[in-house]
Amino acid sequence: MQLGLNLNSLIEELVFNFSKFIMMLHYLSERFERAGLKNISRFMKAVAYSRQTLIMKLYRNLKLNEDSYDVIKANFDSYYRENNKIVESIKEFANKENLPGLNQTMYFAQETSKNEQLELDKIFSFAQNMKDTVYKQIVVCPLCGLVITDEVERCPLCGANKAIFKAF
Repeated sequence: MQLGLNLNSLIEELVFNFSKFIMMLHYLSERFERAGLKNISRFMKAVAYSRQTLIMKLYRNLKLNEDSYDVIKANFDSYYRENNKIVESIKEFANKENLPGLNQTMYFAQETSKNEQLELDKIFSFAQNMKDTVYKQIVVCPLCGLVITDEVERCPLCGANKAIFKAF
């Protein structure tokens, strides 16, 4: 669907704000969970899911992102390029200010992005041929954020034990 420039800008701003809100809710949910406030944590997760649902409904109703797989892949590639520039700037700041935790987080962001990009290349190839891919498992390491699709005992990026992986 072709949108007017003003409407397109408003939608981008709404999605950006919802996305920030969703991330804040997930962060707060984790904090409340760790503090033993399980029901507050659950409510935060529900609100985050609600906002995510509204974004998806918006895209469906406006028929946004129904482009060819080549266009979608180009959008992903652009996202990763832009994010890598931002991550590099944050790493420079972290090194200058001697913030090793921040530097490590940005290292994880770069490495997980590389892994995701390689996997997305395969996925788009399968999708263009209307074939699904096969995974032994799909888990995420909660320490570094790496998406892992092979059976492993430890995270290949940070060494975390598989017992803490989140399955999808």
